[in-house]
Amino acid sequence: MMSSQPHDISECSSVTDLFRFRTEAGSSRRLAMCRLLSWFLALSVALSAGEEHICTYSTSFHMTTADCSGRMFKHVPTTLSSDIKALSATYNRIRGLYKDSFKNYTYLKYLYLDNNMISYIENGTFDPLQQLEVVRLSHNALETVPVGILQLPKLRKLFMDSNRLNGDGGFAVAPVSETLELLSLANCHLEDLPPLGMYPKLSELNISGNELKVLSSHQLAPLCSLHLLDLRENPMLFKNPKDCECQLLATWITQMNIYYAEIPLNCSNETENHTDSKLACMPQLQEVTEMQQTCRTTIVKRKQRESELINCLLITLIVFACIYIAYLVIGTKFKNHSLTEIRLEYQHGDRNRDTSYV
Repeated sequence: MMSSQPHDISECSSVTDLFRFRTEAGSSRRLAMCRLLSWFLALSVALSAGEEHICTYSTSFHMTTADCSGRMFKHVPTTLSSDIKALSATYNRIRGLYKDSFKNYTYLKYLYLDNNMISYIENGTFDPLQQLEVVRLSHNALETVPVGILQLPKLRKLFMDSNRLNGDGGFAVAPVSETLELLSLANCHLEDLPPLGMYPKLSELNISGNELKVLSSHQLAPLCSLHLLDLRENPMLFKNPKDCECQLLATWITQMNIYYAEIPLNCSNETENHTDSKLACMPQLQEVTEMQQTCRTTIVKRKQRESELINCLLITLIVFACIYIAYLVIGTKFKNHSLTEIRLEYQHGDRNRDTSYV
């Protein structure tokens, strides 16, 4: 018969028993350690898997916000509460936006998608978001501005900074937004300002941290509401000024009372080459002034249309109110007249019955 295995070191009667005891004790400890390690690994995987799909909610000023930041999402979560007005999905692994990405979130006003890997946006993605006001697409891999986003009727702020925009950045074919107030194209590797067209309400433009070589007042003139222009960290800007470009921009900035951040417009080269630089630039300055006037005229016409629409609505409401009041008055008189007739008929019937009894 085989000898029983020792359960304690005091039971070891030989070297063989002692060796067997130590070997089995070491195996047990290793097995326990492996089980413990497996348990911790399974727990961490479960926690990370659960965290990937957990978004937190908060409410302030009657606005519900969903925070899905840093959850390792590869797509925009589509099962959130449909009444959210702000969605933060920053620091995830989202690579594309599609037509069904936001179809359930029609009340969204604020959308933050910074620091993802977004390189593709399907046409029609932003169509359900007719209430959207602020969009942050900073630090992604976009090469053009999403065309559909500039069609949104209430868009006020668009952040596209730290994307590598190609060529005109898609602005040449993009619609002009009549509501956009702030546009950030900082650190987008731009060598020339994209053709923005006439943005009548744009008051802040950030084009810092780019590779701009020249900036023409003709490019900025359609932005007749511009008040803040950030030109910082454009080391090549006006290194070799040509013709009247620098002088025109400096004059335009002064006339429009625009604040431009931390860069002196040094037009000394032009002044040395053109003793009468201001006189030489006058014809082009006149063109810029005309472009500004066109923009301002557009704003005035837009305000007139809005005022006419408001007046039309007020008149319509007044007419409907008058009709409703007339209906109430006529209805009341008709009701009183009918009640009077019924009362008279009732009294006449009572008299006839009294006469018949007599």
